[in-house]
Order: sequence, then C-alpha cells, then structure tokens
Amino acid sequence: MKKAVAAVIVIAVVVLAVIYYLKQGQEATAPPQTRQISVPPARTEQEKAPAIKHPIYEITVGAKQREMPSVRQEAIPTLDHSDGPVREALTEFIDGKKLQDSIIFKNIIRRFVVTVDNLTREKLPQNYRFVTDIPGKFDVDKSGGEDHYVLSDKNYHRYDALVSLAEAVNLKQLVILYTRYYSLFQTAYEELGYPHRYFNDRLVEVIGHLLAAPEPQGPIELVQPKVFYQFADPKLEKLSAGQKIMIRIGPDNERRVKDVLHKLLALLVKSKS
Repeated sequence: MKKAVAAVIVIAVVVLAVIYYLKQGQEATAPPQTRQISVPPARTEQEKAPAIKHPIYEITVGAKQREMPSVRQEAIPTLDHSDGPVREALTEFIDGKKLQDSIIFKNIIRRFVVTVDNLTREKLPQNYRFVTDIPGKFDVDKSGGEDHYVLSDKNYHRYDALVSLAEAVNLKQLVILYTRYYSLFQTAYEELGYPHRYFNDRLVEVIGHLLAAPEPQGPIELVQPKVFYQFADPKLEKLSAGQKIMIRIGPDNERRVKDVLHKLLALLVKSKS
C-alpha cells in the first residue's frame, strides 16, 4: 500500500531526529531507570474530557489536498498490521538502506506514540525506542581538573546526517498524509490510558516543548559523579529528556531542528481557511 501511514513516522524523523539511544556507558546523563510508562489516573464519569485544541480537520482542507493528487483512498490497516505498510510507505520518502539502519519497525506506531508522550518527562522508556543507535561513540573532552569534562564537538557531528534528513522532508505532503492515517496514532495513544485525550494536541504540545529548549552558549560542561556523565549545570540536568536531547546535538543542529519544527508546527495548528 503506497503512502500508507508514512505521515507521523516521518514526523518522528522530524520531531525526534535528534533522539538516540546509546548503549549504557555512553550516555551523557544518568542511566534510565526501569519504570512504567506514565498513565493518567482513570477519569470518573462526572469528569469532562478536555476540549480538542487542534482538530485534525483544520489541516486537511483547502488547497493543500489538491497539492497531493497521488494520495489515494486506500483502506487503512489496523494498528496491529501496520508495520508492513509503514515500511513500504517510508521508502517513498527515505532510502531503504537508511530506513533499515535507523528505524526499528516492530510496533513502530506504538513506539512513536510512547516516545512522543514521554519527551516532556525525565526519562525515555528504552524498551519503546524506535530509533537505532547513532553511529560512533559518545565523546567528551577534558576540561581543567581530573573530573571536569565538556561535551566534545565531535559528538555533535554524529547527528548531521539525521538533521539534514529532517530538513529535506516535504512538510506539506507529510501533514496531509498524517491527517489521513491519524486514527492509528490516536488508537495507540488511547491504549496508553488517554481515552478522552487527543494525540494531535499532545504532539503540538511536545513540539512546543522542544522549541522551548534552552540554547546554552559555550562549551557544555559535564561531571561524572559515578559511571555516567551528567550536565554540570543543575538547571540543564533538571530538563526533560527531550530538551536534553536538543542540547546534546549541538547549537548548530539545535537551531536547524528548531527551524524545521517551527515550520511543522505552523502547518499543524493552521486555522481552517
């Protein structure tokens, strides 16, 4: 099935182009702890579901649909049978070799939804990662005393290819496809324990959170209190997993990713015309 559910999976490349899951011992922050995925408390019948802030129909109307004559009204697969169509669809956007090297396709939609939902939290659940390890090793440079380090510039360049890929994505085409196959991602979101919430609202919220990541100037200082590195600045160390990632990729890559995210956000929240 052509162009099946490529939309949000490529959004994953855009929104999470900077996400990596290094082997333990190479991480710049403390190791992730085993924990359950965050699930909100069950609602009572008296509670009202929050109003939808960014309805999907608002980004499917108008000339944008006419810009995509190749979009066909194909049957949407079930969530449990979507991995194959996702892989096939993505080959129209990304070279097959790059896909194989960078994305884990088993339960890819669920992995993406879980990752997005946890980007504003302290840790990312490793067992739900959907991006393979970034090539190379985590690099630090000595700075001053024996236990003083800075994040090496060499580490930043490990992400250059992935950031360039994010910049090359056709965002208008991406969003149109996303709206057509949105129901699969909504289903995966409800499975997490959000039966009355809207995944597109959460996606917009998370993009805004990443855009708010600080842009520290100068070398990023690290400490190594035990085995793993941490940010020396307590304010940076307290940031969410997503915002820490934005810093780790380096200032130039962070600015480039934020530029893409600004453009994507403008499409996702565009008012009905």
